[in-house]
Amino acid sequence: MLQQPLIVKTSYLSVDEIDAEIEKGYQDMLAGRTVSAKKVFTDIRKDYGLEGHHAKEKR
Repeated sequence: MLQQPLIVKTSYLSVDEIDAEIEKGYQDMLAGRTVSAKKVFTDIRKDYGLEGHHAKEKR
């Protein structure tokens, strides 16, 4: 099971620290530590009581 990621407030980070955070995310992706967008949005709707709401984007 994936751990909840730490939320990083980038406005407080230096350029080098931001680069390090991006590198960590890139390494996670390469190692397969990812979650599909579908699951992320399903979890968000569940967490905020919006299970019945699913807006289709108009293109």
